[in-house]
Amino acid sequence: MTNTYYGIADSIGLESLLLDVGERFSSFLLDDDCEFGTKVVKQTQFSMSMRALANKDRMAVVYRAEIDDDDADAIKKLIDTNQEKAALLLLKANAIKVELGTYGTTKALAAEKWHMIPFK
Repeated sequence: MTNTYYGIADSIGLESLLLDVGERFSSFLLDDDCEFGTKVVKQTQFSMSMRALANKDRMAVVYRAEIDDDDADAIKKLIDTNQEKAALLLLKANAIKVELGTYGTTKALAAEKWHMIPFK
C-alpha cells in the first residue's frame, strides 16, 4: 500500500517524513477550504517552507512524496538512527511521485535544490 508523506530535505539528508492526511496530491500547501486535520497539515507544511527559506545555505526543500509503506518504514528507521543522507537517497530512489513546495521560491529553484541534495 502507498501513502503520501511530506517533510524537509536538505544538503545533509532527510530531516522528516510525516504522513499526510490529504488524499488530493494537488492540494499541497494550497487548500484553505479543508477539514481541521488537513488544515493542521497545511499549516505544518507552510511552517516547513518558512524554515526551508531560512536555511538557504543548506539547500532546504519542502517535499511531498507518494511512497510504499514498507519504504516509509525503512526511511523512518534511517532517520531515527541519524542516517539522514541514506534516508533521502532511499526516498529519491523509490518515490512514486514527488512534489516540491514552492512557497517563497520557484519551481525551477526548488527542483534544482532537490537534484543537488544531499551533498556528497
